[in-house]
Amino acid sequence: MTTTIAAMKALAAQFQQQINQHNLDGAIALFDQTLIDHTQGPSVTPGTQDLRAQYGSFLSAFPDFLLELEAISAEGEWVVLHGIYQGTHTGSAYLNAPAAGNPFKTYVVEVFRVKDGKFVERHRWFDIMTLMRALQTPGGSEPAMGTRAGAFPNTTTPDQKRTRIRQYFNEMVIPRNIDRMPFFLGDNVLDHSAPPGLPSGVEGARMFLNMNYASFPWTDYDIQHVIADGDLVTVVFEITGEHTGAPFFGIPASGKRFKVQCIEIERVPGEHFLEHWGGMDFVQLSAQLGLGLFGENLDQQQAAVERDVRRLAEDYIEGMNEGNIDRVMSVFADSFIDHQVVPSGATMGNDYAAVRQAHVMLHESFPDVKFSLRDLIIDGDIVFMMVRGEGTHMGAFFGMPATGKHIKWAGTRVLRYANGKFVDGTSELDQVGILQQMGIVPTPPVVYDAAEHKKLVRSLIEEINHGNPHAYARFMAHDVRTTFESAENSVRGVRALNDDLGVLRSAFHDLHLEIETVAAYQDKVSVRVRYSGTHAGNYMGVPGTGQMYHWSGALTFRIEDGKITEMWTNTDRFTLLQQVGIIPRFG
Repeated sequence: MTTTIAAMKALAAQFQQQINQHNLDGAIALFDQTLIDHTQGPSVTPGTQDLRAQYGSFLSAFPDFLLELEAISAEGEWVVLHGIYQGTHTGSAYLNAPAAGNPFKTYVVEVFRVKDGKFVERHRWFDIMTLMRALQTPGGSEPAMGTRAGAFPNTTTPDQKRTRIRQYFNEMVIPRNIDRMPFFLGDNVLDHSAPPGLPSGVEGARMFLNMNYASFPWTDYDIQHVIADGDLVTVVFEITGEHTGAPFFGIPASGKRFKVQCIEIERVPGEHFLEHWGGMDFVQLSAQLGLGLFGENLDQQQAAVERDVRRLAEDYIEGMNEGNIDRVMSVFADSFIDHQVVPSGATMGNDYAAVRQAHVMLHESFPDVKFSLRDLIIDGDIVFMMVRGEGTHMGAFFGMPATGKHIKWAGTRVLRYANGKFVDGTSELDQVGILQQMGIVPTPPVVYDAAEHKKLVRSLIEEINHGNPHAYARFMAHDVRTTFESAENSVRGVRALNDDLGVLRSAFHDLHLEIETVAAYQDKVSVRVRYSGTHAGNYMGVPGTGQMYHWSGALTFRIEDGKITEMWTNTDRFTLLQQVGIIPRFG
């Protein structure tokens, strides 16, 4: 179903109205639940959770929050809401700054893609620098809100405006040709988003670009969307670069690479840009460069978090192994909530006391239980703690009587860290695997697809015959183990096969493997092959003879999850060396 331009603009206006009524649920209802929200940064998880969090924090921190409308423009599937955030900081803390009663105004640009009457994709820029100044400045602050006086006739078509925008990037911004600036910017251009301390006209734009070029000697621009409506053109693009040059707004060069979203609105009634709003996502940029918005070193903060999380994980593992439940529970906040849900929908032990009881029950079921840490993944305040456990089943387990069997299992806890403790999370335990080892739940037989396994091996050999080593990785695990001729000669990685075949192909340019016999059993496939090739290059010190040689070999492959994970080769190179003349023929 195609949504009309008028309907898209009405949808954007409805979003503004719902926000101004502080009806967050009503605003969220305008979005598809699989929303692609690019404000999350380079990694996007579909959903409206970030949208809800962003506007929820505004409404909580600024009880009189309003989104004042400047303009709504639309073209194709895209609609742009250009407005002003405003409010007074009298509510909760925002950006870690406590409420001080400071008012603020700052520009915002919301860009939405619409499908079937819903917002399905979102980009946003807002002038967070001005907001930060307002939070720190008594009386608040606001950007230059002035607008150009008078009307300017709109003399160019949307296509001409899009062409002009691309010329601006391709002829000036990307090649860093500042001398071309007068060709695009009007003499009195007004930049509503000029950084602090920079003038808003041509000179300010020149200074800002030169500062960018000095800080980021290498950048790449990806123009994603250009939306023209009336005399306004909205450009959504992405900048990739490295901070290896001069400091950027006081942030020293770290050598880190960044990729950030940018949105700019240009008023382009004719040949020149007369007004400008927008810029790069400074929140994303600061985070990727390792600094918080107020200059705090995020790398140092994260390193401290990681040290503390590793200490907590060590206390948890050692406490389990000692049978010291107090030490185990010391890693959890008193208000800890376990969000794990069983299939029936009932919450499994959702408070600190229930989690403690679960660990007591585990020790009663397996008195000699031992845990080991498989891996620990820490990303911000999110922690994945992967463990292995084993013990003798000496007590009831989920109502199942003791079997005396030694049981092994794996488990993962997904936790959120704050203030030196784990504050909530979920856990995944292979309970079915445990019950299977106890003999209570039957273990299903493993089913192997012999036809698919044979097809996989045939496809690999076809690529070998085509001399296409780059294709091998499609069929082989990256850490495939290859054993050549004897068990003493085993190596890992796809490169081992590349190297072995590379030696043969350098001597036998038309190397060919013909499958004579193939057999599959469980997770293995074996083939007997006939090698052939013209001896055109040096082989083991013997120059090419131009003769066609033949020899045989047997190859065996182990296949798991559609990939070759292990390979054994036995090749009749004795016959090959006789034909080449390295080994004398007998008889």
